[in-house]
Amino acid sequence: MTDALTLDRASTKPAPDVGDFLYSRCPVVPTLSAVAGSLGWLDEVADSNPTLISFIRQQQGDYLSEDPNPHRERYWMRHAGNLKAIWARAAGGQFRVVGLSNTPSPFRLLTLPGSGIRTPADLKGKRLAVVGFHNALIDAGSMAATRGYELALATAGLTLDDVEIIKINVKSPYGDFKSASGRDPRALWKLRRVGAKEYVTPLLRGQADVVAVRGTFAAELGTIFGTETIYDLIDHPDYVGGSHDAAPYALLASQALIDERPDLLHAYLLRLVKASQWAASHPEEAIDVIARDLGHIGETIRITYGTDIGKSLALDFSDENVAALESHKNFLLGKGALPRDFAIEDWLAREPLAQAIAAAEAE
Repeated sequence: MTDALTLDRASTKPAPDVGDFLYSRCPVVPTLSAVAGSLGWLDEVADSNPTLISFIRQQQGDYLSEDPNPHRERYWMRHAGNLKAIWARAAGGQFRVVGLSNTPSPFRLLTLPGSGIRTPADLKGKRLAVVGFHNALIDAGSMAATRGYELALATAGLTLDDVEIIKINVKSPYGDFKSASGRDPRALWKLRRVGAKEYVTPLLRGQADVVAVRGTFAAELGTIFGTETIYDLIDHPDYVGGSHDAAPYALLASQALIDERPDLLHAYLLRLVKASQWAASHPEEAIDVIARDLGHIGETIRITYGTDIGKSLALDFSDENVAALESHKNFLLGKGALPRDFAIEDWLAREPLAQAIAAAEAE
């Protein structure tokens, strides 16, 4: 996401009017929401519903136990990684998945030059950093790193018992970020610099031999510090078994929005479907849009996600994406990270997306 979501403590934020609507997305991953938002199509929906107080935001942060819903507004949508969404659902959150997408995202195990670590087989006996905000109710960073290490080690017949885990606790999650849009270069620059520092510091200080980093952070650390890639989950032969905190990305909607304002949900989904069509037919323009939205240059997006990223943003409920979501849920459950189990199929609301796709095809 990762993909994390911002929650404000109930004691510091008054309950909103029932007419409030919040559409948010993760500021560090590419999504259709970013494309539609950058093209102004999400604002179109908000402007055509003057009775709603609507907000289009990029934001993330940590969860609170007293509020398992990712947002406090009655009507909301959220597009981000799946880890914290899974936790919130297990905690009783009243929201559904209305679309999934699989944009191949690097998740790399990095080391400094000269470490002698070349492949997962070389990890035996080495110190692997788990960077996270350990005070969070769901420590997304730690869970993501653990998942990445387990999958990489398994390719060499190793387990976590064969390595030394070094827990690095940061003072606050680098994702404690809020922006009115994705076009806030100063805020995004600070976000990336803080995030990069948290990941590379354990290596530079000699606290650990390896760190797990995903997305553009991984590409930037390689460029700036010359880190070398030991393994990249993007190359994992089993997408379902190798699912993690980002892929598949999940588009969420509050149950109240689905039940009470299906018209509003349909309007947003229709524009997202059209955005996927636009991105697929305008690959270079899509890269530029995503780069601006994430505060990068186009070349960074090409290196990180490939030149066909525009074709990988589409929303669906493919068997593969659903199975990958289930696989990651089962991993988190097995690690004791979830308060309870739940059925993935009961979490999915398939019909709204199907209706939006049909409407787009009919136009």
